[in-house]
Amino acid sequence: MSTKTPEKLYTIKEIPYKGMGFIAARKIEKGERILSEAPLIRVPRSTVSKTQVQERISREVAALSQDERQSFFALHNAFKDKETRELGIVHTNALPFGSNASAGGVFVQASRINHACLQNSQNTWNEDLQQLTIHAFRDIEKGEEITLFYLHDRTNYSQRRRALQQRFRFTCSCQLCSMPPPQRAISDAKLDEIQRLDELIGDGARMTFSPLDSLHDMRKLLQLCEEEHLEDASVPRAYYDAFQIAIYNGDEARARLFADRACKSRVILEGSDSPTVRKMSDLARDPTNHSFYGSSSRWRSSTNDIPSGLSSKDFDAWLWKEKSKMPSRDQTMGETPYANLRNDVTFPSFDALPEENGLDLSFFESEDGYSYHLRKHWCFLAEIVSIEIFMRLRFYIEDKTKRKTSVSFYTDDRGRELKPSVLKEGYTVAILYPEQHGFLDMTVGIRHENRSLAEGLSRHA
Repeated sequence: MSTKTPEKLYTIKEIPYKGMGFIAARKIEKGERILSEAPLIRVPRSTVSKTQVQERISREVAALSQDERQSFFALHNAFKDKETRELGIVHTNALPFGSNASAGGVFVQASRINHACLQNSQNTWNEDLQQLTIHAFRDIEKGEEITLFYLHDRTNYSQRRRALQQRFRFTCSCQLCSMPPPQRAISDAKLDEIQRLDELIGDGARMTFSPLDSLHDMRKLLQLCEEEHLEDASVPRAYYDAFQIAIYNGDEARARLFADRACKSRVILEGSDSPTVRKMSDLARDPTNHSFYGSSSRWRSSTNDIPSGLSSKDFDAWLWKEKSKMPSRDQTMGETPYANLRNDVTFPSFDALPEENGLDLSFFESEDGYSYHLRKHWCFLAEIVSIEIFMRLRFYIEDKTKRKTSVSFYTDDRGRELKPSVLKEGYTVAILYPEQHGFLDMTVGIRHENRSLAEGLSRHA
């Protein structure tokens, strides 16, 4: 068995009412690796029968050296009524290799780290190292106990109390469990909401068909985690879920940011040598490497579309697509003196425009499912190739993809409101909020009716 501790960050001491536990030997900084340890024995999390479990554990314990067996039998046994002493020790001390791992292990040192419902450390199995790593996800002061969270689900007080008693046979008296009842009730309500949101987020169909609702649920979950001082693996998992929604819908800009946030959070919890960190780092560099990319173009954007010049509050509103907090058009235009004309979201090509009689949810949204309004601002730019004036003004144009189409003026003045000085071939026409229109002659172009949205013409560069 190998244990890597570059520096002794902890001591193992007797703790009143808890037995042995880890105490910080010095201040441990957020993100520091406290311990990296290989398992003494490996334990399957699910097997066909209890007999098989007993036989496997007996074989593994028998294969240990004398010193290792002594260390194994020195561990606490809360299940002395189990068929064998070995089984009771394993049941008391085994730590999973990961949330979805098929196996766990018993560790000479890590198995002595006690539980707290508001723990300060994260345990993660590093597949490359073949070791369990323990990282501090907040600063731990010298003399403070180092703790882990033993349960799979972060539930309310009564559910945690019942689960800990059933699975580990102890009653928790941590800071969270010792709160006065009124404060604990507030915390329980938030934890119940976190559980509810987590279940909603886990609904794959809802993430596919109601991505905006799912994204907002993730934002709420992260806010509640922050309020409850939860900084464990729940945080990067939520960011990764947000990444998957974004990249599924073709939103490379947000996907890159969510992957980057997931990666940074994982570095704190697992270290830079974690395989998961490498995966998230690769996705942050190129989100299109994910298998979900190309599933939908509902929120299509490129990594060049990440906005700049926004306040932290407005940037978060953009990131989470929170309409009520989105900066106004005047604010965004005022903070950035020049628009990014390569932005395909703001300046789409003709083929990317919404159809007049369709309902493209990347351009429109609804609060009630019945009435729809603009989701965002967009502007169509094209070069005037030729001009026709017969009954009404019509431009024949070419967009940035070399797609040729037409703009027909159905304003009250049929286009005569435009000054002759701007009606020239080679000039650029700019139209706000256009849609594709099918004309009676079977052509598809732009039917322009709002005079105020087509007065911006400029000389073609």
